[in-house]
Order: sequence, then structure tokens, then C-alpha cells
Amino acid sequence: MSTQTDFSTLGRLGTASGTLSGGTLRRRLSLRGSRTVRRTSSTGFSMPPLRIVLAGVGIVLLGLFVLGLTASSQLDRPSPLASQIPALDPVLEASLLSGGTQMAATGSRLIVPGGGAATGMVEVPPAFAGVEDLALHLPGVQDADVIFTEADAPEMLALAPIGEMVTNANPAGYDPVKTFEGPGYHVAEATTGVRPATGLARVLLAPGTQVTSPLTGTVVAVDEYSTADGGRDWRVVVQPENRADLHVIIRRLQSPTVAVGDSVGVAQTVLGTVRAGEVATTEQNPLGLPSVWISIRPAMSEEAIDPYAPAVAATTAAS
Repeated sequence: MSTQTDFSTLGRLGTASGTLSGGTLRRRLSLRGSRTVRRTSSTGFSMPPLRIVLAGVGIVLLGLFVLGLTASSQLDRPSPLASQIPALDPVLEASLLSGGTQMAATGSRLIVPGGGAATGMVEVPPAFAGVEDLALHLPGVQDADVIFTEADAPEMLALAPIGEMVTNANPAGYDPVKTFEGPGYHVAEATTGVRPATGLARVLLAPGTQVTSPLTGTVVAVDEYSTADGGRDWRVVVQPENRADLHVIIRRLQSPTVAVGDSVGVAQTVLGTVRAGEVATTEQNPLGLPSVWISIRPAMSEEAIDPYAPAVAATTAAS
């Protein structure tokens, strides 16, 4: 006679559907194992639960949304180079927006009918660029195309174009805000990408055109130098009237007619003749016209520095 145990008693009691047996336990274990197998990939790694996958997708979508907002805000911001374009003085801007022909006194006296004299007047060509309260006028002609490019020297200031933009090949560096009455101008494509797009103005002129001063001021330098293409060029530097902190440089001249210390008047004083030479034909200059180059920089000494000059002796305090 066998000994009765609790396990054999439970085996006989079983459940409503049948007795408990080792086979039932083995079946449950096999079913659990099959579920585990179904959740296992062919590589042998367990597949993550659905909620983890959904959470991961949500994080990725949120990251893409934030990235899109950041990119959109950066596109809406003005280019750092474009922000270097100086704002024109409100008084000058109002004068430009009002339009009309400007006249300037020549300083000479004219005999008028009935006796007496009056100061002679001359029509001022349209302004084509400016910095703050300083406007530059077309040099010697009433109508000319202007091409703005990056300056070839880092100290040159960005010019604010005045007129109507025709083409803009450097939208990242220059984004026009206002249109003024004036000559048509072009903005050339970037060459360095780190300098203002309007640091140099190239005014297209017919060969042999006499170049008049684009502003009123005093000549502080007239010198000849070698160009990158091996030619010789003259430049005239003018300190603007009432702006001793600025120098206006006019280049691509030949046969200069002014000297240091001369006073020059806008549209009145001839500085020289536009330099002749071989000019590449471009989309902005289909006729291959020569040009006079005009730029503005902070005022600095125009005297040449001798690198071999002896050092200045240090001063000693009186005993």
C-alpha cells in the first residue's frame, strides 16, 4: 500500500475540466516558450515591446519638428553680411525719397540782366551710393550703370546702394530694403563670402570720359600704383566735407588733374580721365565698358611708411 501525499490528492481532485497532471504543466511551459519564440527575431534578439517602439518614433518626430523650427528661424534672419550695410541718415534718406534735381553752387559769379551778379549753379548727377549722411554722386555723367562687388581690401566700408536694383547675384550678402530714384545697379556674386557685398562700386563709363568728383571735400592723396594685371593706375583720395573720419577713394584714373590740398566740388571738379584698358565682358557689362572704382574707408594717414626708418628715441622725464 502506497503512502498518500498532498500532490497525489491534488492530482485526483484536479479541476472542473480535468485532473492536474504534469502534462498540463508541460503544456503551459511549451505555450510560454512559443510566445517567447514569436517575439524573437531571426537574428536571435528579442523584439522590443510596441510601446517602446512608439515612444522612439515619437521622440524622432519631435526632434525633426524642433529642427525644422530652428532652420526656419535661421532663414528668416538677415545675413550677417547683409546686416553690415549701413543705414542712411534719415535726413538724407528723406531727401532721396523726395526725388527731384539737385543743384550745387559753382562759386563763380554770373552777370544777370539789369546789373548785379549771382552765384552760378550746376545740376548735380544722381546719387548712387551712401554711408550714413554722406552721398556719392555719379562721377561726371547723368546716367550710368553701377556694379557693386566685394571690396579688394578689408578696411573698406559697406556702401548703401541708391537707385533701382537690376540684378542681384549675391542675395546672401545683400538684401535690398528700399528703392530710391537713381541709376540702375547690379550686385555681383560673392568672391570671398566674408566681406560685404557692396564694398566697392564700379561705375561704368564710356572710354575717355572725364571723371568729376562724386562729393565735395579736400584731396588728401594722389598717387600711382601697380595693378594686379600689371598695369599702372592712379588713385585720388578725398576727405569729405564735414566728415573728417572718412576717406573716399577714386581709382582707375589716368592723367589726374588735381593735387593734394585741392578743394573739389561734386559734379564740378574734374579728377582725371577714366583709365582705358582691356575690360572683360560680363552679363552686367555686355559692352565691356571701363569703370571708375569708388570706395569708402575710415580716415587714415596717407603718408607712406618707411620700414627702414630708425626708431623714434624714447623721451625721458626731466629730473
